[in-house]
Amino acid sequence: MSGNLKIGLIATAAALGIAFFCFSLGYDKARAEGELALEQLKLAQAQVVIDAQNEVKSEYEKQIQNLNAALDSARSDSADRLRQLNAFRHTDTDLATCRRQRDELSRLAVRGEELLKRADAYLGALVQ
Repeated sequence: MSGNLKIGLIATAAALGIAFFCFSLGYDKARAEGELALEQLKLAQAQVVIDAQNEVKSEYEKQIQNLNAALDSARSDSADRLRQLNAFRHTDTDLATCRRQRDELSRLAVRGEELLKRADAYLGALVQ
């Protein structure tokens, strides 16, 4: 029986070795799959962060463009006002000239009203 006992011990040791090898192989495979799943989760989270950053960046760029357009508009308005002020500043009219021009414009306005009244009366006569 001693021969059978040795064979039994060897068979048991071999079975335990095979079982340990299978356990180790399965454990390593499960660990690798778990690490792969964790890395995939990290990658997905990183992609979400990248997408959010790109969205914020595009909104920021749009806001910068809008602000630049508003600044250009304000500069253009300011330049127009400055040109108008310079034109006003460099006019060579005095008070007498302004009064004369005002009087001429008022005479033209009165004459225009008279012509409109005459035209209205003429059209009224034609309609009847």
